[in-house]
Amino acid sequence: MSDPQMRKRARHGGFTLIELLVVVLIIGILAAIAIPAYLSQKHKAQDSAAMSLVRSGVIAAESYGTDPDNQGFTGMVPELLTGHEQNVAWVTGTARTIDNQVGVATLPTGAAKQTSYVLSSTSQSGTTYAYYRRTTGAAVKCRGTGDPVEWAEDNPTSCGGTFAQGW
Repeated sequence: MSDPQMRKRARHGGFTLIELLVVVLIIGILAAIAIPAYLSQKHKAQDSAAMSLVRSGVIAAESYGTDPDNQGFTGMVPELLTGHEQNVAWVTGTARTIDNQVGVATLPTGAAKQTSYVLSSTSQSGTTYAYYRRTTGAAVKCRGTGDPVEWAEDNPTSCGGTFAQGW
């Protein structure tokens, strides 16, 4: 092989190491920007799913409570709410959105039990969204961590414990 032919092949070879490093650096920078944005949107979607489940639960619970056959919310258990909202997996206590669950708790204090309840769902990102219907009929929406039934029994006017008002 003659010398000019070798030079021609060398000029038409692959990429240089510097060119490859620049491409890898650019891809790394784009990934560093895109991954946190994606995770943020993912958490927002998970939280929205939990809020939506609780809203569906509230509609079903209010439908149950206004049914003439029921005495307010007395005896409101997950099994009875299934007939009012079938797309929700009803459970007793705090629930998780991973299984489309809404937790149901009627407060155990005498006559208040007939007019108050707590519905909650915990998103996959770990935030619990709760809806507390007070004995007066007013509602409090809270978000936080822990068991919302505990603060609802002790604090009948607002959120308590590790919960903040509103969502």
